[in-house]
Amino acid sequence: MATASRLANVLHSESPRGGYINAPQLTDSLVHQVCAHNGLGCQVLWRMARLVPHVPLKRRTWLDKDKMSKVADFVLTEDQKFDVASSVGVSVSIIGISEIDLVNSFWTGHVSFKLKVGFDVYLHHSGPFLADETNKALKDAANSKSLSPEQAKKLEILMAAEIGRWQEGYAAGTRPLPDGPEEMKPAGGDATAAENCMRFAGFGIINAHVVGDDPYPKVTGDEYLWVDTEANMLVAEWCIESKWYNQPTLKYFPFDSHEMCAIFWTQTWKRLRIANFGRSYGLGTMLQEFEILGFRGDSKPVSGWDPYVCECNVVPNLGRPGGEPMIYGRFWIRRKPFYFLASLLFPTAVVALMGGFAIMIAAGESPNGIVMGGESPLSLVAGLILTMMAMKFSYADSLPKLGYLTMLDIYILGSFCLLSLAAFVITLLDEETLQATHATAVFFAMCLLFNAIWAAVAWQEYHIPEEKHPQLTFTDETLE
Repeated sequence: MATASRLANVLHSESPRGGYINAPQLTDSLVHQVCAHNGLGCQVLWRMARLVPHVPLKRRTWLDKDKMSKVADFVLTEDQKFDVASSVGVSVSIIGISEIDLVNSFWTGHVSFKLKVGFDVYLHHSGPFLADETNKALKDAANSKSLSPEQAKKLEILMAAEIGRWQEGYAAGTRPLPDGPEEMKPAGGDATAAENCMRFAGFGIINAHVVGDDPYPKVTGDEYLWVDTEANMLVAEWCIESKWYNQPTLKYFPFDSHEMCAIFWTQTWKRLRIANFGRSYGLGTMLQEFEILGFRGDSKPVSGWDPYVCECNVVPNLGRPGGEPMIYGRFWIRRKPFYFLASLLFPTAVVALMGGFAIMIAAGESPNGIVMGGESPLSLVAGLILTMMAMKFSYADSLPKLGYLTMLDIYILGSFCLLSLAAFVITLLDEETLQATHATAVFFAMCLLFNAIWAAVAWQEYHIPEEKHPQLTFTDETLE
């Protein structure tokens, strides 16, 4: 693939079919600051990370029932596909979505993070730091075709003990957070046992958004790595409830679509694969203001497609030299614009068009003599401008307060300029000139052209293009 060859700068080949993402160890001083839940650590990490590369939302209409169980074939590049025996399997899914706050750049919800690692892989990675008894148990498990319940229980007990040794400083890796109550308090640096288990496994959260006094992130789940006797692997699963920091732009409000991510990282593991694309039940959430869209780009089931699957991938952190791996789950939201169309945009369009009637009266072209004799064109335009301003203020609470103009702001500003132009023409041009220049027709044409251009841009942003044939998630440019 063309993309695979262009990834040579960030992916280092180990075999003709695969490679690994370079993940250098962080310095101890940096590890002690990152994700310590005291505010500073997360801020430092955000600034080190260039968040997930942007890709446009697509409605994937290609259907191949024989291949739909292997979505990874159409998401990952060849350099990110590893065999189970030599890599760590991870997966991210969206369990629940409770709030979306685009103005403050976060969404709130529950995210599942799953880990699957073979005994051989874990032993090769962490063996030098484990107790002798744990090393022996892992070797026996790796050499065994199937584990008995007694062997599995013994290994789980030893793995639980390793977390205690790690917390006491007998093993290298990410420094544990101080033990605390189940309801974690960021200001105090307390952590749940589940979060310390996640850190022990070598994974952390990048975009947990600490806002106000909310005790986020809250990590629950496994407190030690346990044994899956069917797969012969060490596995763990954690549920993270948090406000997840993202970088949306409301430039195209109210026709905007946004990608929302939960992003994790690892500072030690080099060979990562997406173990599976599990169902993301949060993508079935019904929100009054937004549509929730998954990997398929639609919220409706289709034969052969499950819409409740988020995009899941492993990418290098291009914001840091070496680019340690980031694992993410991504979904999209699209605003429902009908409320703004019916309550603000349509009335604003009608008010702007009425400026043409004011010019018609000033040119003496109105066939109604009563209107011609009783209405001042300039007073009509002034009343229209005041009406438009009153409409804007009446809906101010429904509109985002930003430091830049949105599409809605541009539409209202454009309509205001059209009415101002009508007032300018009525004041400075006499009746004969207005008739000779066809001012009324020109004004209506300008209004229609403005609305047509604006509607075309709005449709371009709101419309989800179709992907009829499988394509790579990332192009050459997105991973440069």
